[in-house]
Amino acid sequence: GLRIELDEITEKLISLGFIKNAVSIIRKVNNIDAICSYVILDNSIHSEDEIKKLLAEKLPNYMVPSHIIFMDKLPITLNGKIDTKNLPEVKVKENIFIKSSSKTEKQLEKIWTNALGLEKISATSNFFEIGGDSLASIRIVSDIYSTLHIKIEIKDIFENPTICKLAKYIESINPKEEKTKRINKTSISSDKLYPITASQRGIFYTVSKSEDNISYNTPFGILFNGIPDIKKLENAINKIINSNQAFRTYFVTENNDVYQKVAEKIDFKLKVTNYKNEDFIKPFDLGTPPLMHIELNKFRWKSFTSA
Repeated sequence: GLRIELDEITEKLISLGFIKNAVSIIRKVNNIDAICSYVILDNSIHSEDEIKKLLAEKLPNYMVPSHIIFMDKLPITLNGKIDTKNLPEVKVKENIFIKSSSKTEKQLEKIWTNALGLEKISATSNFFEIGGDSLASIRIVSDIYSTLHIKIEIKDIFENPTICKLAKYIESINPKEEKTKRINKTSISSDKLYPITASQRGIFYTVSKSEDNISYNTPFGILFNGIPDIKKLENAINKIINSNQAFRTYFVTENNDVYQKVAEKIDFKLKVTNYKNEDFIKPFDLGTPPLMHIELNKFRWKSFTSA
């Protein structure tokens, strides 16, 4: 999943030079967890959008705060630390509601409301000011592809953060000229980044929302009537993994987007236990291949099961 380093966000904010103090937390905005940064500026004047653009050059997009709140001072505890519990709630700006008019705008509004958990969204509302973040944008990119059959990137939402702007951008794309990037098996390299599919984006978004997510795990078991040769079984599994690129694929976040990479080689070690492992079904770290768990469990004498 995605690891959000709040201290790093705060450090990058202060490193901009015009922010005297800051603190970053995750809190509910429109019932959605969002990164909120509270900042104290020096005597200069800077907008929220300007700060976000500067941070986007220093942080992966999923760590850019959804909300930046300007403060005259930060609440302090008796111990002299910033009192995060007494930071003010985030108030989302309420603009004049502009109803979606075109077919594309109406389709986007439906996609956005589903992703953000809102009943309706103005066509001119800024995605990041109404609770949107990079994880929600991953889902939106996936849903746009599934619904409109148009492939866009996360950066397109950052550059077109309202329904009307994104609709115009999508309408400017000619589906006939859109080229689907395909991976040539003979050119696979462990050093290269490869684009992910719409379905992979959806899975990545869902799994990244929670470190305990196992919704896409597909466990199964194989019963052996006799005791297998453990070394040969391990060698066979290694041969399968290293002869199939899909089993060596994992995911990384680089250049403000999500990509897949293929490990050059994996040295898989088969775990053997004499008991039923109740913790066998567990979440995956999508950044560590192989994305599979295999154990050999001995239940009874002369009877093994592998899952």
